[in-house]
Amino acid sequence: MRCRPFLLSALFLLSVNAANPAWAVSRPRAQPDVAIKGPVGPAWLANEGRAALALLDLLETSNVDGLDPAVYRPAELRRALRRGLRGSQKTRAKAAAQFSNVFARYAADVVRPRETSTVYVDPAARPRPVSTQRLIVVAAGAPQFDEFIRSMGWMHPYYGRLRQALQSELEKGGGRVPLLRLNLERARVLPRGPEAAIVVNTAAAQLELFEDREVRDRMRVVVGETAQQTPMMAGLIRYAILNPYWHVPPDLTRKNIAPRVLKEGMKYFRSRGYQVVSEWSRDARVIPETSIDWKAVARGDKEIFVRQLPGPANGMGEVKFMFPNDMGIYLHDTPAKGLFAKEERQFSAGCVRLEDADRLKKLLLGDLQLTRSKKPEQIINLPKPVPVYLTYMTAFPQDGRIVERPDVYGRDRAVLIDQGRSRPSSG
Repeated sequence: MRCRPFLLSALFLLSVNAANPAWAVSRPRAQPDVAIKGPVGPAWLANEGRAALALLDLLETSNVDGLDPAVYRPAELRRALRRGLRGSQKTRAKAAAQFSNVFARYAADVVRPRETSTVYVDPAARPRPVSTQRLIVVAAGAPQFDEFIRSMGWMHPYYGRLRQALQSELEKGGGRVPLLRLNLERARVLPRGPEAAIVVNTAAAQLELFEDREVRDRMRVVVGETAQQTPMMAGLIRYAILNPYWHVPPDLTRKNIAPRVLKEGMKYFRSRGYQVVSEWSRDARVIPETSIDWKAVARGDKEIFVRQLPGPANGMGEVKFMFPNDMGIYLHDTPAKGLFAKEERQFSAGCVRLEDADRLKKLLLGDLQLTRSKKPEQIINLPKPVPVYLTYMTAFPQDGRIVERPDVYGRDRAVLIDQGRSRPSSG
């Protein structure tokens, strides 16, 4: 079943024609040292400076992040580390302060997003600059400080693993560099921190729920067909709708419903729970279907609003998860479970159909989802809005390796051609 159509091409082409490559090496503007307070300072030099060495490894290879290593003066930091490890308490404190300041600057530079064509439909979903003090508190609270640095624990988990793969590919001169760079930029804007967040990868037709930087749940989804692609967008799921109506797109009413009504009569229309309404709203007025000129609808001379009542055949299933946006995109249940067995699952008109909407409902709503009745369009606000990112990762980490997926929407090809590069074969 389809959700409302939307326009994507203009939004996407804006990013394809960007003047500069997303991965061009940049020189961050010089920033004054920041006053770092908290318990992280001594940790830089603990265990023979393991955390400091981990940061130096990142700084010296920061070209992988699209940055200029010279900005961070890694050679000077190495000298400071040597002095700190064998020097007085004052020397150690000075070296630790240097590492804290450079770490804060580097972390802020890595977080800063490049152009990825992501549309932020809720300002709260837009990537925010790093809060230096919060960064230090989070780092100090990590079970292993050096591992936090090495894995880039202030970023989304995808980022650090893709960065490692890209660095390895660069070192051996492999052919996957353009592909990995492109996906690293997409990972850069994914949600950071331990809070729950949903990531829908349309290239893999897969949803993952992250919490505490771990995958708490994973399921298959069905996403937009190539002619009606699911856009790259980010918002906040603020409420769910139980027993939703399905608002039938007008082209389906014209192509599918009207001819069946003309052939089989009103019995067809009523048996499937359809209604003609005055508009698509909660206050819509029901119009007798017998008053409609169905021949005019079938010819395309008349457009009407048709909705389907909640029930087993309803295209929205039992629940929709709403992150308000002007494109008519949301996550929803579906009765068409057979599509989830397919390897490629691009069949919708842009919305995201869930393999197990009931499981996601329990995760997002908790005890609130236990309220059940047959009343249509029951709105249940989430206890706390949950970020949702619809991205397009054609290379991503999973089960300890980098998984590649076909460029089903042609987005990689469009961007790489624009930058004079090519996508390697995954075969």
